[in-house]
Amino acid sequence: MVRLADVLRKSNKKNGKKSDHVCVGEAKSLKSLTVSHEALYEGLINYMKEVGDNVRKGERFDIQKGSNLINVIVCNPKSILDDLHRLTLLSDGSKTNSLATHAANLSINAIIMGDGLGYPRARQIGLGTAALFHDLGMYRVPDSIRNKKGRLTPSEMKVIRKHPWATCDELLKYGEEYHWLAEVVCQEHERRDGSGYPKGLKDDQIHEYASIIGILDTYDSMIHNRSQKGRLLPPVAMKAIIGSCKGLFPVHIIRNLLSQLSIYPVKSYVKLNNDSIGMVVKTNSLWPLKPTISLIYDAQGKMVRDGRTVDLAENPLLYIKDVISEEDIPKNR
Repeated sequence: MVRLADVLRKSNKKNGKKSDHVCVGEAKSLKSLTVSHEALYEGLINYMKEVGDNVRKGERFDIQKGSNLINVIVCNPKSILDDLHRLTLLSDGSKTNSLATHAANLSINAIIMGDGLGYPRARQIGLGTAALFHDLGMYRVPDSIRNKKGRLTPSEMKVIRKHPWATCDELLKYGEEYHWLAEVVCQEHERRDGSGYPKGLKDDQIHEYASIIGILDTYDSMIHNRSQKGRLLPPVAMKAIIGSCKGLFPVHIIRNLLSQLSIYPVKSYVKLNNDSIGMVVKTNSLWPLKPTISLIYDAQGKMVRDGRTVDLAENPLLYIKDVISEEDIPKNR
């Protein structure tokens, strides 16, 4: 295992110039570099914290470092994306790091969706980079509006709807090779039926990357605590997207979201409606809400030591009540 900082230094040396365009050109291969998923996730969030501080101050940030981080994720074993996806489900969306965490979540899940769409490595890096920077303009929105509890006023919504332009302006500072990136992120809130903003684009006028980021933005916001609305469980959020997003996003993008993002991925910890706790050991493609659970504690709160599993597809009265982190599992009962 190597440190993330060492990987980034090696990536910078391989890239050679200050703004190597790995996002749309041929991706730079980082062979035999394995970094823990925790380090990668923390690295993305910490980087976006720094970016946010710079944007608020009106200062430039190291944009290439963001592409390098995405490059490292794409060049690691594919299995690491499953581990990273679990972390995106567990992030708490706290006010302090909400924008940085949201950006990290979207970049990871965008790479997963890009892989599901058959994107080659270079396009996965481009999509992941666009997702990482999609909300830079939100750092210019006053915290009093961004963190407001309850419904926003029309004037406050007007401020929010300006943030795609602010994101675009921020990225245009970095030269012509990043103009494509500015164009993509400016379209994140555009919708296929023309109801989006800031330009009211329709159908093929909207870049596919923007549609992917837009639907992921909707999903990630639903499953994490938000100032205006409460948190939804992943399956509830998926159902809401199916019901409300028809006509807003291309059909193949909605299908890709449903097929690629596991609602309850293997190794995730869950609590059932009878208060038993366990770990997902097998998913069910026919019944995605009904995986097989290896019990850790039973309904009476007693530790299970016999390796007992429960196939929720065969137990119609049981269902998952919540996704929990390993830290939330009682150590001694």
